[in-house]
Amino acid sequence: MLLGCRKRYSAHPFNDFLSFFIFYSSLFFYSLLSPFPFPPHSTPVTSFFILFYFSLLLLLF
Repeated sequence: MLLGCRKRYSAHPFNDFLSFFIFYSSLFFYSLLSPFPFPPHSTPVTSFFILFYFSLLLLLF
């Protein structure tokens, strides 16, 4: 029996939604307040959606 294999968080879907909400709201506020937008000379909404789809691609692979 392995002692260190307990899950840190419960599998309740609210935890997944909460982490999803915190991550993407922080991405949104980063794209609003960042002095260095991810594509240069882009609007904050454009940089948010580019970071959003890039992070979705990272979740898939």
